[in-house]
Amino acid sequence: MNLKVKHIVKAAHKALFTEISGTVKPKAKRNKILLFDILPGLIAFFIIFKGNFLVKDSAMINYIMTTCSIFAGLLFSLIIVIVDKAKKIKETKSDKVENEFYYLSRYLRFSRHLITKIAFTILVSLAIIILLILANLKLGIGNIIPILADTKKYIVSFLVIYFSIQFIYLIVNIISDMYDVFLEEIGTPN
Repeated sequence: MNLKVKHIVKAAHKALFTEISGTVKPKAKRNKILLFDILPGLIAFFIIFKGNFLVKDSAMINYIMTTCSIFAGLLFSLIIVIVDKAKKIKETKSDKVENEFYYLSRYLRFSRHLITKIAFTILVSLAIIILLILANLKLGIGNIIPILADTKKYIVSFLVIYFSIQFIYLIVNIISDMYDVFLEEIGTPN
């Protein structure tokens, strides 16, 4: 079984501070670290500190799980659409027209960039779903060692909130990328 999870995570983190053209901007890298890595952790810590954590069988768990499942399915469908469109563009392009070559290479770069982010977003949603299932499991360890029950509750709640914030950030980032490319694709009015 050839799992490429590590490769997807590494490429997606790089894609968050890399332009579609491949240019890495130091300011974008700093913003990625602050907004994507640190800020969700601080917000999650603050929410947990204020006494808000996930409780077994709460409606919030169902809402988060449903949202992640729906978006994961939609994002998976989007990957198929992007790959299909890229294949069609490659098949219909004329080798003589330089503009078409520029558009094709730009669209293929955009497709790789976006597919990486989408694949990572799907992995984040799967992580959230797994954590929510873990939160609802009754392992019986808490009866033997009570501190483990509380620790599990806090750790799982922290991770779910952390990854949920990252999930929202990724969705907004993907929408922003798609918006830019789609506006470019339809062109600007004269």
